[in-house]
Amino acid sequence: MKHITATFTAAEQFAPFFSSAAVQTAAKSAHSVLIQLFVGQCNDAWIISLVKAAQDGLPQAVIVGVTSAGEICAGRVSLESTVVSVTAFDSASLYPIACASHKGDEYTAGQAIAEALQPIPHLQGILLLATPTRINCANVLKGIEDRLPTLPVFGGGAAETLNCQQSRVFLHTALFADGCVAVGLAGAQLRIETHITFGWQALGPQMALTAVDGFNIQCIDDKPALDVYRKYLGIHPDDEDMYLVEFPLLIERHGTQIARNPVSANQDGSVTLVADIYQDEIVRLGYLNIDLVLENTRALLAKLATFVPEAVYLYSCICRRFTLQQDVELETYPFQALAPVAGFFTSGEFCRNGKHLQQLNSSQIVVAMREAALVSSNWEDTDPDDTKDRYRFRHARITSHLLHFIATLSDELEAANSKLRHLAEHDTLTGALNRRALDRALDTELALAERYNRHCSLVMFDLDCFKQFNDNYGHSAGDIVLTSVAQAVRQTIRRSDMLFRFGGEEFLLLLPETATEGAWEIAEKTRLAIAQLALSYAETLLPKVTASFGVASYPAHGQEALALINAADAALYQAKAQGRNRVLAFVE
Repeated sequence: MKHITATFTAAEQFAPFFSSAAVQTAAKSAHSVLIQLFVGQCNDAWIISLVKAAQDGLPQAVIVGVTSAGEICAGRVSLESTVVSVTAFDSASLYPIACASHKGDEYTAGQAIAEALQPIPHLQGILLLATPTRINCANVLKGIEDRLPTLPVFGGGAAETLNCQQSRVFLHTALFADGCVAVGLAGAQLRIETHITFGWQALGPQMALTAVDGFNIQCIDDKPALDVYRKYLGIHPDDEDMYLVEFPLLIERHGTQIARNPVSANQDGSVTLVADIYQDEIVRLGYLNIDLVLENTRALLAKLATFVPEAVYLYSCICRRFTLQQDVELETYPFQALAPVAGFFTSGEFCRNGKHLQQLNSSQIVVAMREAALVSSNWEDTDPDDTKDRYRFRHARITSHLLHFIATLSDELEAANSKLRHLAEHDTLTGALNRRALDRALDTELALAERYNRHCSLVMFDLDCFKQFNDNYGHSAGDIVLTSVAQAVRQTIRRSDMLFRFGGEEFLLLLPETATEGAWEIAEKTRLAIAQLALSYAETLLPKVTASFGVASYPAHGQEALALINAADAALYQAKAQGRNRVLAFVE
């Protein structure tokens, strides 16, 4: 494999490059040739002229490309240029696919790509370029993953260039504003590794996305999303520069941390993203820790040195260039020590993150390839630039340390607030949730049940003849009974169910997505668990504990919180009247 890269700023540079001895020699002995074009000078005529020059010089090549918000060649970053990456494969074969797509049919487009490539022997990976500002790329990836669940997929989303707001992907001279271009790479000797570098750390409190419409976040913590950004970042209402990528939203999804970049603000107070986001997800603002970036880069270099790549591709989020500014080459240039590097700054990156194929933001995807047999590497873990100027990068590091200081204070405050919330919402004796927490939880669950046409149930129960424990054995014995009952109930109910102390010896269970029959079964299991308790106090065996239960369900027995509580209480009263130690559902 040979990988040759170049940066162009003028059309007359195209033909001499493609006809140069280095390019022609590499192509002549190659089984296949892949040309990637990263174009920061966006107009269709420029793209077509570049493609035709490539076709004239290398007619056998597969040519794909994308508009970019910054170009990477030999690890160096340029703007408003065109970077050409020519990869000549010794034995690998290429299978290009262009797929126009519109909103609503992205999953089908992803499936079509996967179905076309699935039968190919020795398929090692898929290069994917798409237009995330125009289509839902997460659904494209989902379509691919459902057919090819373990195959490496890598690439990035077309970005708006500095002089054009219309992004493009292309295969040869076919240009797409809505769609994607894929290239299957297959070969018995081809080896591909994909890696993700992140470096973002959480800043500020946890927040919930309480209203989401597509890629628009309407409300955060029930407040207009833009107001939340203005509050935490000091954005003036008259500020027209609402490009918010310096502080992405960090989310835990599928057990890993990902980021989402708000890229614009809207007059209705919402902010717009270019990747999937979902209602009720918990987010925090993030900041890019320069020391963590350097640490991650160095660790990845050491790992890739054992792979010994012959080509390295970088697909890095525009957010990283925007945030790191002149220091962005800290994480692009070092890879040139391993192999020739080419890539671009994206509006979204595609890569398998853990077991899941995802559209990412704020990340850098590092793709290493080789066909040659594994040999020892000459790479050494050195950074000569650091020794030239001991004050280099100090501004970025000072900012990073300041943000780390703020984040640490925020974490400490969040932990203290969490303890206060726990004390405010829990009964100190039994550890069960209290009436204050019940009001909020019940309102939330009933709203969800109404919105999604689901059931929800309450189970109210009261300990039978509880007064005997306090009167005959003392209040400390009564406390043992209450705490033991609460512990037994928590061990019996499901993780999604909630236990509340309603008052005195009276408790309540809130059972989301549970109809009357299921609630009755849970109540009966709970009744038996209580009845099986064997308790003692001061070496004295206490009498058996029993409880009576009343069940009421939404919407059959009430559609508002108070009506549902009253129905459960009425059923409990009937259970007491019929002899105690039993479960009854509400009957009108």
